[in-house]
Amino acid sequence: MKKIFVLFNIILLVACGDSFLEESPITIKVDKNFYATEQDVYEALVGCYKILQWEEYGSYWHIAETASDNVFLGTGAQEGKIGWDDWLDYNDENLCDEFWERCYMGIFRCNSLLVNTKPETFTNVAVINKYIAEARFLRAYYYFDLIRVFGNIPLFDKPEFDKYRKQASPEEVYTFIATDLKYAIENIPALRYESISPSESGRVTKWAAEALMARVYLYYTGYYAKPDLVGIIDKVTVTGYINDVIESSGHGLVDDFRALWGYALNESYLEKLTGNSDLTFAGENNKEIVFAIKFSETGIHGKYDGSHWIVYNGYRSYAKDPVASGWGFATVNPKLWNAYRDDDLRKKGSIIDMKADNVGYTAIDQNEYTGYWQTKYIPVAIDNTDRLTALERNWQYGQPYDFYVIRFADVLLMGAELNLDTDPGKAQIQFDMVRNRAFGGAAPAETVSKEAIMEERRLELAFEGIRYWDLLRQGLDVAKSALDEPGVEVYTGGLGEDKIVTKVISFPLVTKGLFQIPNDEIKLSEGTLIQNAGW
Repeated sequence: MKKIFVLFNIILLVACGDSFLEESPITIKVDKNFYATEQDVYEALVGCYKILQWEEYGSYWHIAETASDNVFLGTGAQEGKIGWDDWLDYNDENLCDEFWERCYMGIFRCNSLLVNTKPETFTNVAVINKYIAEARFLRAYYYFDLIRVFGNIPLFDKPEFDKYRKQASPEEVYTFIATDLKYAIENIPALRYESISPSESGRVTKWAAEALMARVYLYYTGYYAKPDLVGIIDKVTVTGYINDVIESSGHGLVDDFRALWGYALNESYLEKLTGNSDLTFAGENNKEIVFAIKFSETGIHGKYDGSHWIVYNGYRSYAKDPVASGWGFATVNPKLWNAYRDDDLRKKGSIIDMKADNVGYTAIDQNEYTGYWQTKYIPVAIDNTDRLTALERNWQYGQPYDFYVIRFADVLLMGAELNLDTDPGKAQIQFDMVRNRAFGGAAPAETVSKEAIMEERRLELAFEGIRYWDLLRQGLDVAKSALDEPGVEVYTGGLGEDKIVTKVISFPLVTKGLFQIPNDEIKLSEGTLIQNAGW
């Protein structure tokens, strides 16, 4: 929090990219002369959203994915280990410090808006209440990220600095999250997907709030083995929420899973992948996207509204269309590739088999190379004549591809899970919708069950920052069984037998899946913050 509260009495809002976030630069304004007009509150809300784009080194995606059994950390052959995927004790490091700071910066901005905005002083109270509801969703979103990663965190409901603030109990934090999301659900108008203006793309909807509440409920009740969400949301209520998204939102699945991802902008690669010259990119505002972090094409010019963390996932010191070069993060665990059936369109739609695709990657400066690379969130070439290709692009500039926080496929699988005990017929339909799309129309028959749903989530949502939390909420023994790696051969520093390294991972139960609270934060608090077990 040391870098966060420099802005204690100041709100600094910066130009953002994509749709409603494309605002002119806003000058610094102090609390006492701000929040006086509807435009002031709107500008403050833009600032709350802006923090979502602050995803670089140590981003949520890299923490969640490399901690899972989907990928290994990767990076350069000469770089030191970072610790997200091998669970080593780095006492002198600040693992996840940028993530900690980013979340608390978002919370600070949301708290500034919420404390200083008085709806009764405005003419259009409905609009102000919607802004407040969006800010409360975002505050809940930031806290949910924090509580899953760190487990024991300070709780702030005002824009204040208190370095001696003790860590709240998980129940206190989840009460705060559930209350904020409930407010968002009740105060954001229920506009169907097709009724939302493109200029509003990226803003929180009622459907996003209901879906996030379901995600929070499933994680809390699973990880903490509780019957409901802190006495505020029970299973009947949350099942109603998720069914509402499925039945009333206007969201749905796009026809082809492969049309969802950035590589679909490379028309020649997509045709090679699909054999279908008519298949095109679905667009980032397509009907399947319930909530996304927006990024902009202006990111190629070095602005911060492009996605920088995606650049980390490119080939190390190498580029070949459709993939741009990057930092070599997130090499795919071969066991995930092998988990897909060959006739599952998601297999090659999510992962490149580097040898089969003749990529020609020598991995000379690559750590933990496996021969497979994920393609959902990777810097890709664009072969349209009016846009830059991977080889022409300055590879350190941000990428324009949105991060899909909640897809309708995830909503369907949460629906199948929540409906399973009370309405198995409905659960089967929801489950089959996802599987049928994955197999191009008709999937091999499979009876819905909790185990089948969890496996389907693994395959459908791979590389989307979800798998690790799905494992933890099934129990630490289940997580350990999946995360432990007794020994897999990976290449470091180039191909060849002399470059093979055996990677071994042992998930330490003592951590309970939680990460290291940044040591600098503990020092700043003069020992008020207590480090998580195992670190």
